[in-house]
Amino acid sequence: MKGLILKDGFTLMKQAKLFLVMILIFSIVPVYGSATAMFTVVFAAKLSITSMSYDERSKWNTLAAMMPYSDTALVLSKYLLAYICILAASVLSVVGGVIRAIATGGVLEGEFLIYVVSAVCLAALMVALVFAFIFRFGVEKGRLAYLASIVLVMVIGGGATQFLPKLTGIESISAAAVVIILAAFTIVVSATSIALSVKFYKKNRL
Repeated sequence: MKGLILKDGFTLMKQAKLFLVMILIFSIVPVYGSATAMFTVVFAAKLSITSMSYDERSKWNTLAAMMPYSDTALVLSKYLLAYICILAASVLSVVGGVIRAIATGGVLEGEFLIYVVSAVCLAALMVALVFAFIFRFGVEKGRLAYLASIVLVMVIGGGATQFLPKLTGIESISAAAVVIILAAFTIVVSATSIALSVKFYKKNRL
């Protein structure tokens, strides 16, 4: 598993460095605030999709079939790569927020941290939706799913804030409670996506 992740990491090294620097800059710039941090964390998932595109072009799956890796390990390595990218982006967003707060003489607000955690959940949801689609239909069609998932996760994020209190009957539900519910939903969807992706990967190799 470690070798698979390192292989993807070396493949994406140049893009990852540029992207992580961009995330840090966007997080420091006081324009748009928390919304910028959310955008960068969600967009970080694109790196893992890029690695899958490289694999498809280089016929990596054919070579992987001759290696001592299980189908589950090959699929899980892609999900882990995506989660690593997302977590790295979230950490840099928080670091950027701290730097910005220090530079302006303020403090890092709890609302900013809630935005970042929400972004991590939304990015993980996007990965769950896109990866299952890619393992079923391929990378090219997966790109369309990626674009659609961006819209979908934003709708989910906005809907959770606007409609969840009404659906649960709790009008005064806190932002933290919404994040906890979103995180639980993300875990369930991600687990389902991984199971489906393993199934699709095995089927496509037959």
